Amino acid sequence: MKLYIVKGETPGRELVVDKAEFTIGREVDNDFVISEVGVSRRHCRLSLVGGEWLIEDCHSVNGILVNGQKVDGGIILRPNDEITVFSHVFRFLPDADTAASDPRRSSSRSLAMVVPPELNAQTTANIIRPNADKANEAPKEARRTAIGPAAIVKLIVLAIILAAAAYLGYKLLQTDAQPPADPETTAARQETTTPDSGARTALLPETAVTGLAAKPVQDSGEDTPAVDTPPTTTEADTPTTAPAMFADNTSRPPPRRPASFTIVVRSEPPGAEVFVDKNSYGAAPAVVPDLPPGRHLLELQLDGYEDVSRQLQIPEDNTSKPFAMHLRAGTVLLTSNPPGAGVWHGRQFYGITPLLLKNLPEGQYDFSLHGPGCEPHKVTATVSRAKGEVITADLKSTLGSIAVTSRPPGCRVYLDGIFKGVTSDDKGELLLTDLAAGPATMKVEHPSGVFASGPITITKGTTLERNATLWVPTHSLTLIDGKKIVGLLLEQNEHGDVVLEDRNRRAERFLKPQITDIRALSNEEITDFFKNADKDSEKNAPDSAMELSRRDDFSLSTPALLQELKRLTIQDFNEMYKGKQILLTGQTTLRQQQKGDKTPAMLYFGHQICARLALGTSAEDWEHISAAAKNNAPISVRGICDGIKDKAVILDRCTIVP
Repeated sequence: MKLYIVKGETPGRELVVDKAEFTIGREVDNDFVISEVGVSRRHCRLSLVGGEWLIEDCHSVNGILVNGQKVDGGIILRPNDEITVFSHVFRFLPDADTAASDPRRSSSRSLAMVVPPELNAQTTANIIRPNADKANEAPKEARRTAIGPAAIVKLIVLAIILAAAAYLGYKLLQTDAQPPADPETTAARQETTTPDSGARTALLPETAVTGLAAKPVQDSGEDTPAVDTPPTTTEADTPTTAPAMFADNTSRPPPRRPASFTIVVRSEPPGAEVFVDKNSYGAAPAVVPDLPPGRHLLELQLDGYEDVSRQLQIPEDNTSKPFAMHLRAGTVLLTSNPPGAGVWHGRQFYGITPLLLKNLPEGQYDFSLHGPGCEPHKVTATVSRAKGEVITADLKSTLGSIAVTSRPPGCRVYLDGIFKGVTSDDKGELLLTDLAAGPATMKVEHPSGVFASGPITITKGTTLERNATLWVPTHSLTLIDGKKIVGLLLEQNEHGDVVLEDRNRRAERFLKPQITDIRALSNEEITDFFKNADKDSEKNAPDSAMELSRRDDFSLSTPALLQELKRLTIQDFNEMYKGKQILLTGQTTLRQQQKGDKTPAMLYFGHQICARLALGTSAEDWEHISAAAKNNAPISVRGICDGIKDKAVILDRCTIVP
């Protein structure tokens, strides 16, 4: 079969239909698409039925015409029929085997359109083709009369009505043939309805009682006994749902729909002004309330973009997706990530991204984008009268970030002496962003005054991760033997068991039965603990050894420590390094042995670094020092920084690290 386009976008074109079903409509999934507002999404369908082509209107808004006559439901096509779908006209050209059909088709089709649907298929076939062989032609004509789903529904309803009428006639005949009731039997049944025979009332069904009460009784001047006959159904007694079984389904009102609808109109990019039926509803996303069912004209307008116009069918059309806006020809949209970059063309400043450029002469333009904390970025835009252009620039940051994790949590973080924030109370985490790239000094301080600090290097465009572990006694534990233990709480489970870390960074687990009391220390108690510990370390050498066994706060070479001396002031240096344990590695320039019991041995690493060895340095350690000096080899010492004195860094109570 072929469809010849008489009128439309491509007149003279022939559409070859090589399948049993062919659809025409506005949606792209149709076999032939007509992108016009007057065409429904699924407008009509052509189907091959029994060797003949049937055209059906798919409940379109504007309908279809065949030879100028509107089609309700469907109709069989014949050669050279003209089909009108809104502004398009098609001519039906069947194949050779289909075209060679009965010449009486025209009369039979016209009759098929006027035959009442209540007639059955066989009777219709006899009326349309009286001289044909019924065994061969009746099925074919029955298909013609059953055109459209409405006719099928009517036939089914008619069959139901006839069956219901037959059933009611049968019941009426049965009631008229019922013999008169025996008086004794009737009296016995009447007794079941008296109040004195409450136990026997159950023998009579409730429906029978209702039927007897509803049965009219003729007034003949004497008491007439009730007759046990099936109740006659009256209009008043009939349940409201009973007639619905026999009613014509086509007469039922359609399901009620809301009187109005509310839609939300979105645009991409956002901000387009929304008009529905020429009424403005503001910038998208816009809420459009109280729209009645039917077709509505939607328009969107945005400066620098082409206007958008759509026909909406309410409530079927889906408006959840944003309507795409397209740039007008000759416009350029500059965007940057991150936004807010300044746009320059030579020495001329145009604005801040996102920036829409219009009314520029045709040609190429070189723009430079300068974002805060970002490297300059150059782009080339082409202004064309044929189309618009969108350019997105990904700017590279010149800033860096630091992710700080402290243990214990709740510590203050300083960067080059400037307070930056406090680590979280749960995980001890803090993220510092938008930091200038380069070297810096970071300090992490507990509220009790205990801190750790050190040099860092911030790299642009990256996040530096740093962990600060401070040994701070957070809890005091009392055991059943009365012994008290102060340490850093590492773990406490649901059973009451705890894990404490002492000052020497040794962790120990205590079970619930061993513990009589556990409490958190205040910041004042923590400060007092360190003061007392420092006094004990000065009086007792073993305590000093225990102090030195802790983990190094800094591990530096001699050049690195000298660089810190140049970079920091004396106050900042003492704040960062004084009281910290430092592992120092370098070549000695001068060595002094211990003199007596009060003057310790001293090692000089240049004239600005002095390491005082602990009293009682062994002969083996001094031999190691001498051998390293003779061979110009570096040595490592570990000690506590005593700050800057007389323009030199003093490391006290040092030990030799082999």
